[in-house]
Amino acid sequence: MKTLAGICLLATLPLCQINPSFAEECGAIIRTIMTDFSTGRPAVKHQSTTIFGGQETKNTSFSTGFNELLGLGADGKPQTLFHDGAFYMTEDGGASWGLARKYTDEERQKLRQDATTQVDNATGFRCEMNRNLDGKAVHYLAADYTLTSTGGAVTSEFWVGVADMFVWKTRNVFDMNGSEMIVEQVSEPAPNFVLPTP
Repeated sequence: MKTLAGICLLATLPLCQINPSFAEECGAIIRTIMTDFSTGRPAVKHQSTTIFGGQETKNTSFSTGFNELLGLGADGKPQTLFHDGAFYMTEDGGASWGLARKYTDEERQKLRQDATTQVDNATGFRCEMNRNLDGKAVHYLAADYTLTSTGGAVTSEFWVGVADMFVWKTRNVFDMNGSEMIVEQVSEPAPNFVLPTP
């Protein structure tokens, strides 16, 4: 794993000189966010917007951990489900589910290893304390890395709650062979959500 000595860019160097401990801490937080493979976490609702090729796509999903995710269609009804290493689809709003693909233990391990490699090789850590996001006090964290699967460059940004360390917003900018794809995700706790069981 790379050291955190280069965590501050020139733009945030004064901040890091004032708070060197936070500079190291924010790098560790980024690594934790990007390699959290736990399941059974408190449920979270995500509103995502993808911009690519002049087109904008919006979708809603709920997650309860790594690869534990329910995706909704444009009508707000369940459409896709990742659960226990498998991908399911439904044509009746979640009344029944059809298995689309079962991932092997080796494939699941590779997903985790790829994510770990990406964060191990991440560079250009940035951190800014006590910013405002829609009235919430957040820390802004960012890093640059390369997707293990495609070799494409990515910049990931995180807005993390000061009080609760909840990731309220993420923004990922992908280099798609010279074209830019942006995926922005706004999240909120969803305490009443229960992930379906196929």
